[in-house]
Amino acid sequence: MDSLVENLLVNAGQLGLKKNGILIPLEQPAPYMTMNQRKHWTWNAKTKRAWRDAAFYAACAWRMDFDARRLNQKAVIRFIFPVTSNRRRDPHNYYPTIKPIIDGLTDANLWPDDTPQYVETREPVFGKCESVYIIIEEQ
Repeated sequence: MDSLVENLLVNAGQLGLKKNGILIPLEQPAPYMTMNQRKHWTWNAKTKRAWRDAAFYAACAWRMDFDARRLNQKAVIRFIFPVTSNRRRDPHNYYPTIKPIIDGLTDANLWPDDTPQYVETREPVFGKCESVYIIIEEQ
């Protein structure tokens, strides 16, 4: 596991994580989508489907590995996106990528619905790591 993620989980670092958080690594299946892009609708649809499917399969694999149940309490979801440089980024621009990931987790039946009653999303964090990390905590 990447040292950034280990530090976040062990030390409750910059994200304020609890020790019982769920960590789901997700390999990047497609380019990131940002709010600044103006792509053709077919590119958007294919990219969204790739992210949604990748999140679904990663969540199903996690559930099988840990014999996990559906989360019945409200879940707080945090994301760590890998970067290679230290340039400035606007975290809010990455919500077009985050939405299909949350839909994939909902498809995997981690919670009943992705409404605010069950899911709260925090601003993504960028770190020097190998893959996207989804961190889920029950409140």
